Amino acid sequence: WKSNSNRGGIATVQRGSPTPKFAPVRVLSTKPLSTGRAAYASSYRQASRIDTQSSPQTMPHNLVQLAVAAREASGAPRAVPAIDEHRSDDEGVTPADEVEDRWMRRLAAILEAPTGENSSDAAQLTTDLWIGGRSAAMDVLAANSRGITDLVNICEPWCPLGPNSESIQYVGIEAEDRASFPILSDKWYGKIRSHVCAGRTRGAVFLIHSDVGANRSAAIAAALLLDDGINNLIEIVRLLKERRPRCLTNKGFRLELVRKARRMNR
Repeated sequence: WKSNSNRGGIATVQRGSPTPKFAPVRVLSTKPLSTGRAAYASSYRQASRIDTQSSPQTMPHNLVQLAVAAREASGAPRAVPAIDEHRSDDEGVTPADEVEDRWMRRLAAILEAPTGENSSDAAQLTTDLWIGGRSAAMDVLAANSRGITDLVNICEPWCPLGPNSESIQYVGIEAEDRASFPILSDKWYGKIRSHVCAGRTRGAVFLIHSDVGANRSAAIAAALLLDDGINNLIEIVRLLKERRPRCLTNKGFRLELVRKARRMNR
C-alpha cells in the first residue's frame, strides 16, 4: 500500500518538528455527584440509555458514577490480565489469500522483534493521541500531567476513579483481548471513531487505554491513524512498536488492520 504524507489531518510526532498549537479546549460541566450506591447505579443506567441516543460531543459521562456502578455489577475489581493470556486464540487466525499472508508476515517481522517492556506511563503517538493502560488512565483523573481532555476506555466495565472526573470527556466499550473479537467492527470501533471526530472539533487530546495498553488500545489507535490518511499500515505499526515495545501481539487484531488497510489501499 502507498503512503500519502501530504493529506490533511494530524501529524505524527517527529524529532525537531514544532508542536502544532491547539484551539482552547472548552470543558463541559456536569451536575454535582449524587450520593449513595443506589443513586450511583441509577445514574449509570440512565446515562447508558441516553448514551445510545446522543452525540458523544454533547453527552459527557460522569466517570465516578460509571466506575462505582461497574464495581457493583462485577462484585469485585478485576485483576490486570497478562498481555498474552489468550495467545492460544491466535491459532484460528488464517489469512484469506497470499496478499494477506504477505502483510501478516511483514507485521510479524516488526512486532515480534526482540524488544523491551512497556512503560506504565502513557505513550504519545501524535499531537492529540496517546495510548496506555490502567495506570495512565488513573493519572488522567489525578495529576493529568499531559493535559488529556478525553478518556477512551476499551476495557469496560473497569473504569478509573479520581478528582478530575467532572472535567474529562469519556467514551467506552467492553472489548475482549481475543483474536476472534471484531474490535474494528462498526459496533465497537464506530462508536470510538464518532467520539474522536466530534472531539477534534474542540481541540481534544485523547488517551486510548485498555488494561495494559498493548492490544486493544493499540488496535483502535492504529485504525484511527489509518483513517486519518497520513501514514500507511507499516509506518503506523513501526510507530506503535517504537512507543509501545510490546503491542499488537493479538494476531486477530493484526489481520483486522491488514484488511482495513487493504480496503483503503494503505
